[in-house]
Amino acid sequence: MEPQSLKCAEVNDLLDMVVTDELAGVDVGVRYPAVMAHLQHCDRCRTIYTLLRDTLQPREETPLPPSAPVPPPNLSFLDTEEESPWRRIVQDPSLLFPLTFEIARNFIRRALCGPRLASVRGGLEAYGERRTLLLADWVTTEQGDWIVEVTAHRRADRPEVLELEARLVSDEPLPPGLHVALSWADQHLSAPVDNEGAARFHDLPLSHLIEPQSGAIKDDLTITFQPIAKS
Repeated sequence: MEPQSLKCAEVNDLLDMVVTDELAGVDVGVRYPAVMAHLQHCDRCRTIYTLLRDTLQPREETPLPPSAPVPPPNLSFLDTEEESPWRRIVQDPSLLFPLTFEIARNFIRRALCGPRLASVRGGLEAYGERRTLLLADWVTTEQGDWIVEVTAHRRADRPEVLELEARLVSDEPLPPGLHVALSWADQHLSAPVDNEGAARFHDLPLSHLIEPQSGAIKDDLTITFQPIAKS
């Protein structure tokens, strides 16, 4: 199969298998030449590939920054199932909206307080001053293809707060009045989507989201893209 004949949706369906084989020592350039060629010229698919690889590869635990409590010992080996970083909630398969995602709390904690993950655009940034990719998903509908990205920005000079950006990318026009609703612990917020497809949430207090005894994130993060009709 020629690399040019692969669509992004097809590549994304194969990425779990590609990353699993790569971490097992398989030469993915030989086994999946069309996929790897596609990743060389597609920034969006390469971002998702990098996130999956960084998420699935074994890593050493690193301590939380001084502003957060020290977590208990890692007992993840007791888990019976592997937790997915995020999941899409489909209410009506025939409609794109409302488009809802849940991002797992344990994944958020690892991303914010653990080893670095790849940023959405550009190279890795210094610890504590970076944009971290929390979600990257490809949604295919009759209306076209849509990419959803959620990134977190934690600054070194303000480690107690977090900035989140939810972005919807497509060649199709965005519906008017599109908003993003965010629900996380006791935070329930809404922000409009700008002309670039991004909604931004500033100064989310981490102290309200972290259990003081364990240092664990309290709840999964839920975001929903939904057009809101103007009154």
